[in-house]
Amino acid sequence: MAVPRPVPAAPADGRGFETVPVGEGPHGVTVSRDGSRVWVTCARTGSLTALEPTRRQVAAVHRVGTSLYGVAVSPDGERLYTADPARSAVSVVAAESGAVTAETVFEERPFGLVVAPSGARLLVSAPRENAVLVTDGLGAPLGRITGVDFAVGLALSPDGGLLYAANRFAGTVSVLDVSALGSLEGGAAAVVVARIPVARGPYDLAVGPDGGRLYVAHFPFDLVSVVDTDERAVAGTVAVPDGPRGVAVSPDGAKLYVANGFASTVTVVEL
Repeated sequence: MAVPRPVPAAPADGRGFETVPVGEGPHGVTVSRDGSRVWVTCARTGSLTALEPTRRQVAAVHRVGTSLYGVAVSPDGERLYTADPARSAVSVVAAESGAVTAETVFEERPFGLVVAPSGARLLVSAPRENAVLVTDGLGAPLGRITGVDFAVGLALSPDGGLLYAANRFAGTVSVLDVSALGSLEGGAAAVVVARIPVARGPYDLAVGPDGGRLYVAHFPFDLVSVVDTDERAVAGTVAVPDGPRGVAVSPDGAKLYVANGFASTVTVVEL
């Protein structure tokens, strides 16, 4: 059930930060293409929180699963996808009502999610299997791709041709060519274009709207790396508090949303 409740944002702390209170154990975060909604998964409660980003206000809270991790939104903004590794399930959620409309249970434990720009494919990370699962637009399994190393977070370039995967224990981000995604189904390996060295503990990823910057949250190290995707090298870092897990960028590239794993908050960083 949706539970609207206004929550005032905390004052900026002098570094361009504001924090918005959300549910316990925030984990994943995603933003609609029109920027009108930010959704946050909460691992401890299995809930999905909808934020109004302009007002820094919680619009609704929906109970979806047991322990939600990754979250992604369809290009039209009508559907959300959530990963529940405790149940090995990916749920399809109606964005407006919060109702679960479909669910797929996997043999693997899903963690991170990303939707292709067309909306026809959903990619799901399976860290323990060192794989990325390829599914259709409703989460039904089609195959898997390899070439990752305990990858948790995933992100796609704006044209959908490159997949970025955060290799949790290797301290790298894999760059995979998935431009021929259909031919990668059924178990073929994607072409690994590069492995970008970053700081330890890369966990989640987000690509800026022009594709020129990749943001890497490092959990539990209070750090977000900013990667130049042309140079495929770290161009800078942002210190953020409270164990950054999920990360997302606003459609205009002006704001970074960071789910704070050690606090019931989301940090808003002005870029």
